[in-house]
Amino acid sequence: MSDVPSEAEVLAFAETLSNWGRWGPDDELGTLNFITDDTRRAALGLATRGRSISLGWNIDPLPYGPDVKIPPQRFMVRAGQGLLEGDEPERQVSLQEWIGYIFHGRRVTHLDAHSHLQVNGRMYNDRPGYLVTSEHGAAKSSITVAREGIVARGLLIDVPRHRRLPLLERGEIVHRDEVEAILAAAGVAPRPGDALLLRTGYGRARIEEGPKWDGKQAGWGAGCLPYFREHDIAVIGADTTNEAHPSGYKGFRGPIHGIGIAAMGMWLIDNCNLEPLGDACAELGTIEFALVLAPIPFTGATGSAINPLALL
Repeated sequence: MSDVPSEAEVLAFAETLSNWGRWGPDDELGTLNFITDDTRRAALGLATRGRSISLGWNIDPLPYGPDVKIPPQRFMVRAGQGLLEGDEPERQVSLQEWIGYIFHGRRVTHLDAHSHLQVNGRMYNDRPGYLVTSEHGAAKSSITVAREGIVARGLLIDVPRHRRLPLLERGEIVHRDEVEAILAAAGVAPRPGDALLLRTGYGRARIEEGPKWDGKQAGWGAGCLPYFREHDIAVIGADTTNEAHPSGYKGFRGPIHGIGIAAMGMWLIDNCNLEPLGDACAELGTIEFALVLAPIPFTGATGSAINPLALL
């Protein structure tokens, strides 16, 4: 684990790994600049078997739990009970509901926009944090930046299968050398515009035992950040919120979000369900797939609930 950076090095990543100004002062795409028509065509070429796999969890208005403070809510504006009763029942009825939820957190699969994270009052590309207001949301760097969707080659970093374990222990940190070993074992080299998805096995535990949160979760180590920068990775994701908790740094609780989003302009997918994809990749003997994301273009939003699709 020689790639474990010191706290001083992690704090310095805000400068040494920064993409501020790389694509000009007005850029809002960040690492999506690495995705081109050519990389999209190459990614879609991986869908040779015609198989589509959802990587998202159902948004379910469950009771309060360890992974959520305010559960998703549904109010039926018009429901079906009693509509066929009476002397003259309506023949055709439109049933409607109001839905509301907080997608940031540990329950809903979602994509973070750059406006979701600021460090020392600054967002990606040196934008001031006050551009996100209570009235209008994010005036810059909102989720509508990605309204055309994201299509990329996805690479599954399946650490439990690499270690021949069912899942990682909560709090385990995945280091750069293991990421490199998994890719080398698969004979795959990262390319600009790729998306790396980390399977820790938490999805398996969530399915079998229910959601858990005790302040600990497995995730990317801060030492992976230089690797992402060196290889021009566009998107990262995980079956947790990407961060390893505890991070190992007293002064930086969430370096993957803080450096990855605010300094590097990366796009993060939190809370994927990677169990079906892990099984499919093991069956087919591959870690490559086409990843398709289509966020909801809500004006001023700091992210979006999504249902990522892996095409194989």
